[in-house]
Amino acid sequence: MIKSLHDAHKFCAFAVAVLVFPS
Repeated sequence: MIKSLHDAHKFCAFAVAVLVFPS
């Protein structure tokens, strides 16, 4: 599970990247 807000932020950034730049 998410251990800190920093991890959540990184996860969100990754999700946004996938949405903006679909593989």
